[in-house]
Amino acid sequence: MTLDKEAATVTAPTLGLELDHIVLVAQDVERTVAFYTDILGGTPHRLAEWRSGSALYPSVLFGPWKINIHPAETPAAPRAVSPRAGAADFCLRFPRPVAEAIELLTNANVPIVHGPAKEECAREWRTSVYFRDPDGCLVEFACELEEGP
Repeated sequence: MTLDKEAATVTAPTLGLELDHIVLVAQDVERTVAFYTDILGGTPHRLAEWRSGSALYPSVLFGPWKINIHPAETPAAPRAVSPRAGAADFCLRFPRPVAEAIELLTNANVPIVHGPAKEECAREWRTSVYFRDPDGCLVEFACELEEGP
């Protein structure tokens, strides 16, 4: 099921924009990188360079996009006006049933703070669960929609 067809027509991606990366500020960069790699399956990028001081921050790759993990005191510029750890709230499409997302989080001892719940996403309705990363950012897994009888 798609969302409002009129809205979908009006908001067609006429510029062809796609997400390239997001930036998260972390109090403990190592812990945050480990969370997004070990639990969510990303691939660390420039971690060794960051550890040696030759990169300002590491990243975690997820296919065609990435998360840049900025230390709270990073000199990286430009920056958001008020960058701080735990301030982000974002949604990741989880291309499987919600039961698999719950199992993944439960096995990793990551508490679910909300859901499962039916949520409106960018392209359609999905079944979502919400959890927090080590800095308190709210992360949503938008899973395949499960309709009841």
